[in-house]
Amino acid sequence: MSQLVQFDPKHTDLIADVSFDLYGQRLCTVGSDHIIKIWQLNGDKNQWQLTSSWKGHDSSVTKVSWAHPEFGNLIATGSFDRTVKVWQESREDVPQSGLGGAGLEADANINPWLLVVSKKDAQGMIVDLGFAPHYVGLQLAVASSDGVIRIYETGSPVKFDTWTLVSEIDINSPPVYAPYLADTKAKAAAPPDLYTTTAMASANSICLSWCPSRFLPNMMVVGCGRDKDAKIYRYVGGRWMVYEVLDNHEDIIHNVSWAPQVGRSYHLIATASKDHFVRIYRVDYSFGAIDLGDSKDLEEEYESASASLKLKATLIASFEDHHSEVWSVSWNVTGTILSSSGDDGRVRLWKATSTGEWRETETISTDQDPE
Repeated sequence: MSQLVQFDPKHTDLIADVSFDLYGQRLCTVGSDHIIKIWQLNGDKNQWQLTSSWKGHDSSVTKVSWAHPEFGNLIATGSFDRTVKVWQESREDVPQSGLGGAGLEADANINPWLLVVSKKDAQGMIVDLGFAPHYVGLQLAVASSDGVIRIYETGSPVKFDTWTLVSEIDINSPPVYAPYLADTKAKAAAPPDLYTTTAMASANSICLSWCPSRFLPNMMVVGCGRDKDAKIYRYVGGRWMVYEVLDNHEDIIHNVSWAPQVGRSYHLIATASKDHFVRIYRVDYSFGAIDLGDSKDLEEEYESASASLKLKATLIASFEDHHSEVWSVSWNVTGTILSSSGDDGRVRLWKATSTGEWRETETISTDQDPE
């Protein structure tokens, strides 16, 4: 049985997003009150204590993401105000007395976090964002309701005040397919309808998740709004190309999550959809011949063979247990347990049996007694 720890988040309006750091010891909450809050887990008391609180944007804060700790303590936040901001924790000592106390107001100016950069290239609100795996450098993907994912990069591993827009994925434009998919996928794709009410509303439902494996080229899976599918994009030849399509959805996708690859020869991707389903896809990949030479390591061999990469996605599980819209899916650090949440007010945990069949193992209710 999972142990629930409840605490007052001290936001004065709806909480839009939460994000844990890599170690699960710190938590960031953002909401419609424009406030960003950082929490620290006190293991001795099993309590979350508020350590920082500040007004981060001029409108509702929609998304937050932690960078890998290799780069220090960095978070990125996005907002209805069309800006994405990167914040860095100050190295100066900040008095911590009284933090987390019952009398702390939500707008208290407790902020050892410094704004290092603010970007406003989007023509619509920020709907998703995420840092790339640390081994490709410090990159940040930002999806906005204008139908574009923008990828930013900073060239310095220690100074983060300069970010460059290095590439874009325009969901509104017909995708460019990898050569081995071009004949089948491109011909089957319906022409984009950019002007219907449904299409414009679906543009808000863009979501993304980076591929966490260092043995595959730079890729991400994207929930593509009006297309009612998710696509795996790979950056090659200076542009993002579609290498596989995760179909079988009957409505827009709210969230995608690419599982860490630990001890598996294949990848797993989960999707959360408006059609009430949680789906899990197995993604198999193949290269040309991998021949480990005397002077090359395995990572270099994968890189040299990446030109012949092919992906094949297979739907291996789908669940309608939420009986309502599913808004979020997330894997644990080993990619063995999937959590999902929906409008039914439940968090459901899924795990594969010894025979490979995925089943629900636990349900956590938002009104469950923590005792």
